[in-house]
Amino acid sequence: MIILSRLGLKSSMWVGGFALSLTDFIVTTLQIAVSCCYILNYVYPESDVDMVMLGVFALGSIRYAGFYISMWITTVISVERCFCVVFPFKVKRLFTRSRCVFAIVVIYCVYFSLILPVYIFEKIAWIDIYSIQNNVTVKKKLLTAIYSEESLNLEIIIDTIGAVALSVTSQAILIVCTIWMTCALKASSNIRQNKESLYDPNKSAFKIKTSELSTRERKLIKVVIGLAFVLTFCNIPRYGVLAAYLSIPGLTGEEYKHLGAFMWDISDFFGTLNCSSNFFVYWFVNSHFRNSLKQLFRLGPTERQ
Repeated sequence: MIILSRLGLKSSMWVGGFALSLTDFIVTTLQIAVSCCYILNYVYPESDVDMVMLGVFALGSIRYAGFYISMWITTVISVERCFCVVFPFKVKRLFTRSRCVFAIVVIYCVYFSLILPVYIFEKIAWIDIYSIQNNVTVKKKLLTAIYSEESLNLEIIIDTIGAVALSVTSQAILIVCTIWMTCALKASSNIRQNKESLYDPNKSAFKIKTSELSTRERKLIKVVIGLAFVLTFCNIPRYGVLAAYLSIPGLTGEEYKHLGAFMWDISDFFGTLNCSSNFFVYWFVNSHFRNSLKQLFRLGPTERQ
């Protein structure tokens, strides 16, 4: 976020990149907090607060929303770069800085509106827990979440909309834009290479309308392709889990409880990996970003632009 802000947030591309970095920072921070809650649950099993509930309910819902927000911001960036290649003379009019900010705000509002009912309708309260110690029944209070049939049905609806419908739509748009952008770049490069061979000096000269992308724009396109590749790779386990739940009867039952938890842990691991690896995409693909980081921390002489 520091490097992107130093490079300037004047264009929609850099605004989208900064919003993506901010979202990824929030997701990874929440993931660390959730992991700490699980550790505290093992260290203090007799705690009066259900630490697992605190991690899954209070922090986990926002974390999941952050996963999908990050995914949609990546998709918006990919759509813009795709238009930069395919429709280079219209992209600056269509994708302005203000419109990019508006799109990011809409994405945040949509997903926070989806998780807000979870906090409204699911109840956190003190319940009585009974245990037997030395043949004596001991009663204690435990602060935990109380799930009702209505709240569980609400979660199913929210997951269907946010985790399945919107997520699959975003992934489909991302794949289409990445393939389209890659093919258009290849075609544009072939046209420029064959421009001289198509010119006949004995006939009237003609111009070929091509999109002359600057070096900076090509670097940004490489960054977007890298981000799209990492996101798609890290989403494979998540879609695999969703496919397993839809195709294997009884997977949601008590018999497969630990298997389901393990599968979702793998999915969460790759989701967090995606949100914590975008920095390395910028580092390896964009030399301008790499040089700015070296200047900031004085890691060595700057590279030639």
